[in-house]
Amino acid sequence: KKSIKDVRDRFKFLFYAPIITVSALSKKRVPKILDLIMSVYENYSRRIPTSKLNKLLKEAVLKHPIPSDKGKLVKIYFATQFDICPPRIALVMNRPHVLHFSYKRYIMNQLRENVELDGAPLVLIPRKRSELDPEDKED
Repeated sequence: KKSIKDVRDRFKFLFYAPIITVSALSKKRVPKILDLIMSVYENYSRRIPTSKLNKLLKEAVLKHPIPSDKGKLVKIYFATQFDICPPRIALVMNRPHVLHFSYKRYIMNQLRENVELDGAPLVLIPRKRSELDPEDKED
C-alpha cells in the first residue's frame, strides 16, 4: 500500500493510470498484466457517442455552471470526439480562451465517472464554433 501511494504521489499527472503490484519471486499477479494492458488499450481507443457526450456535458453544467467571464456568459454549445488513442474531445464554445483549467478538470472527472476510461488519458480541447461566429467578435 505504501509503495502504491509513493508512486501515486510521485506521478500525480498519471492519476488515471491503474497500478498493479506483482511478485517476481512468486509470480503473483503476473498473469493479470496482459488483461490489464488489453483493458487499458480498449479504453485508450474508445469512441464515445456524441449524444452520450452531450448528455453528460449538459448534466455536468447543470450540476456546476460554468463561471462567467467578467460578466459575460460562457457557453459550451456541444462536445464531440474527433480522435481516439487517446480520446480527444472538442468543446465547442463561445469563449474557449476563458475556460479555466479547474472547470476543464471538472468536466474530465465527470466523463471519467460515467464512461469507462480507466488507464487512458483524456484530452479536452476548447474551441470556437467557427471563425464566423458573431459572438467571437466581442473579444
